[in-house]
Amino acid sequence: MKSRELHRAQNKSNLDKNNKLLLQAYKQIGALCDGWLLPGTVSDTAKHLYKDADESRLFKGKSPEALIAGCLFLACRYNNVPRSFREVTELTKVSKKEIGRTFKTLEQFLMNRDKESSKAKVSTAGGQVVAQEGYTGTAGADPADLCERYCDVLNMARPTSNVAVALAGRMTAIGILAGRSPLSSAAACIFMAGHLMNQPKTAKDIQVVVHVSDSTIRHAYKHLYQEKDKLITEEILARGADPERLPKPA
Repeated sequence: MKSRELHRAQNKSNLDKNNKLLLQAYKQIGALCDGWLLPGTVSDTAKHLYKDADESRLFKGKSPEALIAGCLFLACRYNNVPRSFREVTELTKVSKKEIGRTFKTLEQFLMNRDKESSKAKVSTAGGQVVAQEGYTGTAGADPADLCERYCDVLNMARPTSNVAVALAGRMTAIGILAGRSPLSSAAACIFMAGHLMNQPKTAKDIQVVVHVSDSTIRHAYKHLYQEKDKLITEEILARGADPERLPKPA
């Protein structure tokens, strides 16, 4: 009888400890999302992902901080507000390598789970977690989305931001800079758009915001410049873009 009571008390103690750790993780996720001014849906998604992963043996022994960072990275992509590994590293102080490793494990976990279940509770609607059909992985960050965000940070005028987004969309469609980092691709489009619209930003100005070296930005821009006739459409010209303002690559 005493053995049974002791076992019951131990189970309750373990449950209380797990609940406490889960609440701590939820609090940390909420604080990180607030730091980025992300919508509540991102926080809800990240919390749900964390709970599912935390209950899996696959993540036993993994750092809670790394798991939180991976869940946050994935939740941002789910809710169409992607952040790069580098940005998540700066926010969470978890290494880029560890975030990447955790993210891959998370994706594999979700894909394997959805093979066994037709419902994957990983998205949000109206502030509530709802079911979604099979997880198939997330797409990489979209340079066009990055352009819009970084142009805002650089205080560039809306017409210039729109041209940067249009350039990024066109660049992706015709395959210029294919295989390159979305960050360097976005940075090059911002550099080009700024000059086209007479609101130039130097590569060093953009580097501070995008965290890509100015030499990488200039090299990516060189490829855009070489394809400028294909890249700069009539629609972009109609927005006030002037190709004559573009500096020749060094």
